[in-house]
Amino acid sequence: MVSGTQIEARKRSGGKRRNKESADILAELQSQGIVTRPASRFGGGLAFEVNLDSSEENKQIRPPPRLAKLKKKKKKSKKTKEEIDAKIQAAEERRKKKEAEMIERLNTAKKEIQVQTALDESERSQKKQLEVKIDVTQDKAAENRKARMEALKEKLKQKQRHAEKVRQAKIERMKEGKHESEMTSEV
Repeated sequence: MVSGTQIEARKRSGGKRRNKESADILAELQSQGIVTRPASRFGGGLAFEVNLDSSEENKQIRPPPRLAKLKKKKKKSKKTKEEIDAKIQAAEERRKKKEAEMIERLNTAKKEIQVQTALDESERSQKKQLEVKIDVTQDKAAENRKARMEALKEKLKQKQRHAEKVRQAKIERMKEGKHESEMTSEV
């Protein structure tokens, strides 16, 4: 048994005779009950379902496949209130779970931002402490340098004073030595 409607034939030159002949053959097969109706036309030929069993069960006309699917869906669509409530409850739980996951992701991101901010702040404070320490060290080094320079200048002044005393003493001795030698030469 074939269900459906026949599609009009394509118009071709020289095909009218063949179409007439095939139409005659088709009419004869239909009158004998072998072919009920054409299914469709594909690439220049016709496709038919040949009914070899003449029992009454096979003669029942079935609905087209698209309608059969609709009937199946309608049969499944009868649900109880409890099933509907269970589905609604499951959907609500999924929604809450997704919402909780989103909140958790946001909280995690917020914590990461807080940790990063804390790390940045810690790094800034360490830099400030390091700068202060470097400044203190440089100031101390400058003071030590200045103190050493002052000590060296003082030491140099002492050496110069000492050298001046030694020169003065030498000059004095020389004067005394000349004076004595003059005295010894006068005697």
